[in-house]
Amino acid sequence: YVLLNIFYSNYLKKIIFLDILILSLFYMSRIYIGSLVYDTELTIYFLVFTFSSFIALASIKRLAENVKNLNSNSIYKNYKNFPYTLSLLSIMISLFTFVLYTYSGYASIFYKSIYYLYFAEIIIFLWFLRILKLTKDGKIDYDPVKFVIKDKITWLVVFLVFIVLLTNSNII
Repeated sequence: YVLLNIFYSNYLKKIIFLDILILSLFYMSRIYIGSLVYDTELTIYFLVFTFSSFIALASIKRLAENVKNLNSNSIYKNYKNFPYTLSLLSIMISLFTFVLYTYSGYASIFYKSIYYLYFAEIIIFLWFLRILKLTKDGKIDYDPVKFVIKDKITWLVVFLVFIVLLTNSNII
């Protein structure tokens, strides 16, 4: 992880798309290590959903840089639409993966009714579109992750999705 971080900081972050891919892999590696520590199985649905969500967030970060002109040396300055397009595509992949999960055998094991998952899917999808629009409109500075941590609507979304998943769960 440390070696990849050093290599990323010195070389890979200067290569279009590869910088976004590596940023997402950093997040994924933390999830993977956590799953090893807690001996938790990660489904392909979870991996694809989280990876595409991280790609979207990393793309939104690059979009914010372009919109705010915070980094005049940005590798995306000549490809202004690329971060936006990639984030939108990644959001769609995340949503599609969540829908596939809803119809998988896994969802019926963990949830009483898969239909409640539609509510969570819609909320998450609309939340992503909101973050993307706010960024495109220049209302989110450099780091969208810092923004969402402070954003009250994000906390409301997290709460609503948590309630939907918890109340529909077969675990409790």
